[in-house]
Amino acid sequence: KLSEVIVVIGAYLFDMGAGHLDFGIELPVSNAIIGYLCLMELVSIVENLAEVNPSLGKLFEPYLEKLGKD
Repeated sequence: KLSEVIVVIGAYLFDMGAGHLDFGIELPVSNAIIGYLCLMELVSIVENLAEVNPSLGKLFEPYLEKLGKD
């Protein structure tokens, strides 16, 4: 969790620094990283619910299998 906080702070600092530089395009890095972290936590919550409640596990099983494949 600490590394996630460090990544968010780093992305925020990058966004602040990018405001002073001209890249030619706007790069909302912090929004993308925060969105990814929220999605990652949502998947973790669903995995935990599936493990605690087997009937929910059967409901989420096809989706979790697709996410688990590389």
